[in-house]
Amino acid sequence: MRTIALPTSPMAYITTHEHLTRHADFTHLGWAVAQGIAGGFVAGVSMLVAEVCVAWLALSQPLLPLRMVASVPLQVLPSMIPGTVALTVGIPFHLLYAIMAAVFVALIIATTHAIYATRARMMLFAALAGFLLWILNFVILSSPLGVPWFTTDTSPMVQIITHTIFFGAVLGFYLDLNPPRDRIPRTP
Repeated sequence: MRTIALPTSPMAYITTHEHLTRHADFTHLGWAVAQGIAGGFVAGVSMLVAEVCVAWLALSQPLLPLRMVASVPLQVLPSMIPGTVALTVGIPFHLLYAIMAAVFVALIIATTHAIYATRARMMLFAALAGFLLWILNFVILSSPLGVPWFTTDTSPMVQIITHTIFFGAVLGFYLDLNPPRDRIPRTP
């Protein structure tokens, strides 16, 4: 039978705790889920506001992004979706998807010290994750999900910018502002 030696002094406990914190990043699962949910909400709202503003300024159709999002679960053309339905279906669906993506990104960050080591790496990783989310949504999944208008009726540049900056970079900034409490101090 194997015995586990408990720390015998407060300093031994601190040393053991620091060792575990440095080498067992998987213990930050709770942080990743909690901050992923909150950060996903913040980044999802940021991205949605940016898309609504662009649609309003460029096309005079501020609800177009919400109609596009609502078209995924409803499986109808965005032009067929009334404004109230776009609001009641599009906002919750967009935020739920943003939260799920953000939790995934936060889990990767929490378990990879090389990403978490500096603010720049974390923000770049989250921005890259936002860009990859655009590829997943618009390039890979739009046709199989039955929403080909995601690739034909949107501006790729606007979508790349909103996904990369207004979702990914905002998420990275949020996670950087809310690090795990027991994480090793890192360089700015």
